[in-house]
Amino acid sequence: MVKLNPIDICNFLASRVGPEYNRVKFRGCIFNATTNELISTFLYNESIKAKISGMKARLEQEFKTMVEIPEISYLFLYKQCYMDEVRLKVLITEFLRKNFSFLTLDLEDDDLIVTEGEEGFTVKLCLSKQTSDYIKGSKAYKTFAEDLCDNNFVTFNFLFEERGGVNQKELTLDDIEKFAESKLAANKEDKVDKVCKVSDRAYLLGAPIKERPIKLEFLKVGVQEQIIAGTISFFTKREFMKKKTVTNENGDEVTTEKATPYWTFVLDDGNRKQSCVYFLSGRTDEAMRKNIDRIETLEDGRIICVVGINEERNGRVNFNVRGISTCRMD
Repeated sequence: MVKLNPIDICNFLASRVGPEYNRVKFRGCIFNATTNELISTFLYNESIKAKISGMKARLEQEFKTMVEIPEISYLFLYKQCYMDEVRLKVLITEFLRKNFSFLTLDLEDDDLIVTEGEEGFTVKLCLSKQTSDYIKGSKAYKTFAEDLCDNNFVTFNFLFEERGGVNQKELTLDDIEKFAESKLAANKEDKVDKVCKVSDRAYLLGAPIKERPIKLEFLKVGVQEQIIAGTISFFTKREFMKKKTVTNENGDEVTTEKATPYWTFVLDDGNRKQSCVYFLSGRTDEAMRKNIDRIETLEDGRIICVVGINEERNGRVNFNVRGISTCRMD
């Protein structure tokens, strides 16, 4: 069995699949010992969106050929990547607010400039020299820059320039370190208060869950993916009619309807309750049946951890679940 090194796997797949693999990237994989399943994630960019469905079978077969792990099952997840100047600027601003909140108090619009060129994105941050040195030397910055490259298809070049102007207040390195230490201590206390403690987490369906869940009282509406946990109640299977238009052998377009299952339930973490909905997916009928068998192992009283987005539609808020893991609340 080969070592699952993302670089080696990317090089192997590129040599076997051909030039089009350059628009697909192997992100990584995890092994679920409970289900004896290797869960692998591929990223693809917008230019290949229409072709990705036709490439999956070849990619997955070549991946299995390289990995050569006997007597396990495979689950492949595909995620589309998209990046532009506005989105990148938002990501960087959120990163600075989360890790260096003292900087954003006087960070002007022209202190963060993002431009896109033929070779990727250039990010220019105009800060004092002491502040720039502190950020560049931090582990958080290095991790952020690496994650940007790992999760996208373009390069990111960060430039730190010294900010000019007589009105700019200079912070010494001691000032920055003292503020950062106090902020880190406050953040630790804040995280402990928001986190819902779980253990014995085991993957069941959908997107894998790696982070710890938050308490329901801190759940927000309309933000990025969040993770919550709780005890199931009112677990109910429902159906909606999914329409599909196809072209028949005579060249005529025919619209068909198929009953597609979904599940609704309520999660209770002991203090608050949250309505949830999970729309099942599967590329084939066999995959759908397998996923239905998995979700039907759940019932009222089971404790689960879910990842998804809390959305408001037609005046009602539901947590749209993308992934489920079983767990135990501590």
